[in-house]
Parts: sequence; C-alpha cells; structure tokens
Amino acid sequence: MSKKKTFPSQSSLFPKGTIPQMPEGYYSSNPNPNLRRFTGIYDSFDLEGEEVILRGVDEPRRFSVLSTGTYEQALLALRMGFARMIAGDQPLFLILDDAFQHSDWKRRPWLVETLGKVATSGWQVFYFSMDDHIRD
Repeated sequence: MSKKKTFPSQSSLFPKGTIPQMPEGYYSSNPNPNLRRFTGIYDSFDLEGEEVILRGVDEPRRFSVLSTGTYEQALLALRMGFARMIAGDQPLFLILDDAFQHSDWKRRPWLVETLGKVATSGWQVFYFSMDDHIRD
C-alpha cells in the first residue's frame, strides 16, 4: 500500500526571514525577470550573510522586513525560478491558491494580468480564489 503524499504549506517551507535553499548562482545581482514581473520594483535577489536582500528601483530590502504581499510575490518568483532551473526552457504549470490575497488592492489587477502573460508564454496556470475581485 502506498503512502499518500502530503506537501507542506508555503509558510512552513519558507518561514519569514529564512533563506530558501536555491541552486548556486540563483542569488546574484543579475536581473531576475520573475522577481521584476511579480513585484514591479525589485530586480534581483542577493545574499548578505544569512539574509536574502531584494534590490531594485527602491532601496535594498531584507527579506524579513517585506510586507506580506511583497514577500508572497517574491516567493512566487523564487518558485518559478527554481522550476525553470529544473525544467530549462520547458514550460511547466503553476497551481496557486489565493496567491495575491495579501497584495495591495490596486496591484491585484496588474498581478492577474502578469499571470496571464505567464500563461501565454506556455505555462499552465491554475488560480483558485474566493475573492470575487480577482475573478472579475
């Protein structure tokens, strides 16, 4: 009899303030298109000691002091980057459950539009939400 696989929640995978383990070279000052796409203001992830730093148009920000919305957007960029590193140029799929519920109201339409662009690039996107504003 096979065991049922269970997956940890996002918060247990990446508790706020911890460094998600990524392949060598992922944290660098080189531009990260996923991060820019989802946050709108940050271009790259960097490491300073044990702290992840986001750099971009704004002043550099430590991962641990980001707003919950920006933190979730940065984690989505990390996940997509990790998936791309594994799959190369092969599009994959995303399953998101209210991924933008902590994002600013005025930023949400832009985030949904951005996910649409991800979908038109070949990725399959499944977005579950109980928020009627996202649906509309």
